[in-house]
Amino acid sequence: GQHKVGMDYLPFKAHIDSSSYSKIDSEAGTILPKQVMSHANNDYLYYTRESGTLPKSIFRAEISENGDSLMNEEFLHNSTEAFAGKLLPEAEIVSWDQDSVSLDAQLFLPAQEKGKAPMILIPYANAYLNRFPNMDYFLEKGIFLLTSQGYAVALANNSGGTNQRRQDKEYGPRELRDALGFLDAVGDHPRVDTSRVALIGHSHGATMVSYFISHSDRFDVAVGI
Repeated sequence: GQHKVGMDYLPFKAHIDSSSYSKIDSEAGTILPKQVMSHANNDYLYYTRESGTLPKSIFRAEISENGDSLMNEEFLHNSTEAFAGKLLPEAEIVSWDQDSVSLDAQLFLPAQEKGKAPMILIPYANAYLNRFPNMDYFLEKGIFLLTSQGYAVALANNSGGTNQRRQDKEYGPRELRDALGFLDAVGDHPRVDTSRVALIGHSHGATMVSYFISHSDRFDVAVGI
């Protein structure tokens, strides 16, 4: 199952205390004859062979008449495939030329909806020339949730933001120019609606969100964290 905590959907598996029941030891592990589901006069056990918090495969087997073994095992469901089909986005790289350099963006698209999705742009750090945050970058925890709700999400590189430019009070113009260049580059994308664009940023990214929203009318929503 899934349990919502803040912006995360945390997978979980129930564990049943078996201390008060007789047990069957089988290839499926230790099972509990009394913790079964009955259907058409047969008792069934539903189980997984895996121990992770999100087990991949779910099986069903009948419990024998004398209650000491399993039989007629059936494979029922690949839970991670179903999970992925609902929550994991499609992803692609978008490239565009910005003055003398070529820049890239990671673009995540909702898997369930094939129409044009509103865009969420995440400015994430300064002077990022064609590299992206590590996969443990904390804002990425929200990307799956946002795409599952029908948004396109982008991490777009930029070529600005050196300390010298900060001292020269040129902190923001290049980043904004590069962000607008990305929106122009993705403007004809059949899955992205660039007429509706939100910004979400943390730390330096929040500074960029404030700069972008106060120096351009291209953005509709701004969230600084």
